[in-house]
Amino acid sequence: MIGDVYAYLVDRDQFSKFTNFNFKHSSILVGVAQKSNVNLFIDSNNELMEYPGDGYTSKLGVLTTKMYPVIGARIRRVSLEYEGGTPTLTVIAHNRRFPSGQQTVDINITESGRFHGLPVGYKCDYVQFKITGAEQIKMIRYTMV
Repeated sequence: MIGDVYAYLVDRDQFSKFTNFNFKHSSILVGVAQKSNVNLFIDSNNELMEYPGDGYTSKLGVLTTKMYPVIGARIRRVSLEYEGGTPTLTVIAHNRRFPSGQQTVDINITESGRFHGLPVGYKCDYVQFKITGAEQIKMIRYTMV
């Protein structure tokens, strides 16, 4: 059975939704050391899976942040610090006055930590970021006026 999973992220005080999981049972195995704390899953083929695993996945990861309030500000520049991969950073400016409620800009990141300017800057109520193609994400920074 393929389904959705909801996880509560304590450090962000919010729930996240993960989709298309193929398992019928899960359990947490708690050990003495932090490294021995693992999640065990049994999938629909009765195979045992473990998370976290030992290696990287070949699947593309996507991270979407929460909406950060920036009431009436213009986002001028953004920076992504990362390791590995060739990431794309999507800046999503939310404003109820936009025809669709939001405007987006995709930026192909070529250098970790380098600031990228946005066209004129969108005046927005909230800003949100979506990152694809990065192996490890360290920090997102933005400037506004």
